[in-house]
Amino acid sequence: KMFGETEEIEDVVLQKRRFHYEEQLKKNSSDYDTWFEYIRLEETTDNVDAIRELYERALQQQPVIFRKEYWKRYMYLWYGYAFFEEMAAEDMQRARDIYREVHKLTRKQQLFFGKLYKLYAEFEVRQDNLDAARKIYGTGLGECGKSKIYELYATLELRLGNVDRARSIYEKMIERHPDSPQGWKMFVEMELTLGENDR
Repeated sequence: KMFGETEEIEDVVLQKRRFHYEEQLKKNSSDYDTWFEYIRLEETTDNVDAIRELYERALQQQPVIFRKEYWKRYMYLWYGYAFFEEMAAEDMQRARDIYREVHKLTRKQQLFFGKLYKLYAEFEVRQDNLDAARKIYGTGLGECGKSKIYELYATLELRLGNVDRARSIYEKMIERHPDSPQGWKMFVEMELTLGENDR
């Protein structure tokens, strides 16, 4: 009662925290941890436009060195933005556009992240757009070729009951990564599950 209503106090606290984050970002606009904290704060307000604006500002702070280790943290801003649009704002087209934009950006810089293909493909699976998910995994195999992408793609095909496709993916995987024990192991486990002991 001395300091006002709960909402008024919460608003003052919110404004103070916003001011604190803005001051931090003036000192170092590439401090991604501060961006994450600021975005989490803004997400408590449920103001979709303000949250989008903050994500857009954060994404402008691109690492100046085009090396994977400098981009990993930055990429989580893109992933968070896409998740926000899909889960909170429920704007699937905007989420898809975000994935397309970040894929275009990383391809231009010749930086390939297996996690990006995975999250993008899983998004399309949730939208029941299996052809798009397959295309994304195919693109990932061509551009990045990580064994994890092969595994995820094969697992998707198995879930859909496409054994021949899964087998073909595993064959390509062990061709490209013959020294990866995980690939051989998964391929063997699949054949055993199918009762194909001779194979």
